[in-house]
Amino acid sequence: MKEPEDQLPSYCSYDYVENFVVTKEFLTPQECNKIIHEVKKYALNDAEIQVKKDGVKTSDLNEEIRDSKISFINYDDARFDWLFEKILQTLVNVNEDYFNFDIVGFQEDLQFTEYNAPSGHYSDHTDKLLNGKVRKLTMVIQLTDPEEYEGGELEIVTDGNIEKPLTVNMKQGDIVYFASWMSHRVKPVTSGKRKTLVAW
Repeated sequence: MKEPEDQLPSYCSYDYVENFVVTKEFLTPQECNKIIHEVKKYALNDAEIQVKKDGVKTSDLNEEIRDSKISFINYDDARFDWLFEKILQTLVNVNEDYFNFDIVGFQEDLQFTEYNAPSGHYSDHTDKLLNGKVRKLTMVIQLTDPEEYEGGELEIVTDGNIEKPLTVNMKQGDIVYFASWMSHRVKPVTSGKRKTLVAW
């Protein structure tokens, strides 16, 4: 009996892409706290969602869907040179080992996100933008020690069943990677604050 791989045309290959990958202790607690301290110098704004109104794409506030504060870390900010270098090094390795996407770099700044109790959350969504910048691989870095908050679980739909997502258990400094078109959500933070960095 032939394996599926043997039945493919010569110009095709078998799909070995993972749903998600977690790198443990990507950042030290000291590095996480350093980032949080430096980001305090940025203004935090209410996170918006992209919607279409009368066929026109626009941004809108909708706390029923997304309730969080965000800020962006620009690549030109020398205080974070060490962080961008570290992310790029691990991104290349993880992509080659688990995803094999055609990636040339980042098109967007890093997004610092803060989810505050009692209801900070982000309902089911994907990070892929329609007619927007190309997003193939999403990375979420856990900056906060999970002991500092309750709730706020990151859930990823790995098998198409939105009712049975996989909960990604992350500790401070861990980073998770997943395809940007996969549906995911952040459950409500019921106490404390959950802080993360997101990149595409």
